[in-house]
Amino acid sequence: MQHCQIAADKFNQLVSSFIADLSSLFRCLALYPGGELVGK
Repeated sequence: MQHCQIAADKFNQLVSSFIADLSSLFRCLALYPGGELVGK
């Protein structure tokens, strides 16, 4: 079952980094109330 544990750990890492990316993206969106992501 060691292989399954490694796979689960990798999956958890992937999900964690994905959630971190999402939250930082939402933070960026919150900085632009107009929804404009393009820097002027």
